[in-house]
Amino acid sequence: MTPTTRFAPQHTGDVVSGHVVEVSSTTSEYTSDLIPVVTLDTDSGPVTVEGFHISLRSELQRVSVGQHAAVTYTGRRHATGRVRHSYRVTTV
Repeated sequence: MTPTTRFAPQHTGDVVSGHVVEVSSTTSEYTSDLIPVVTLDTDSGPVTVEGFHISLRSELQRVSVGQHAAVTYTGRRHATGRVRHSYRVTTV
């Protein structure tokens, strides 16, 4: 089995895209919500996207195996008195 790389964007506009080959979930000590985990088959090999940030969590919940997905980090946003990381997920 090929090891996967974790998507960890460093800059606004960082993107990863590929075919969705696995959708699963994990847990976190910071929330009781299940964290969606999507594995993409990219040109550079498998990449795992974990929905630990709340905006990414809601975006990943609509992704299905077999789709082509692109995950874009859109930067930090101010919301409800806090700074949050923002993402956009597009699927085909």
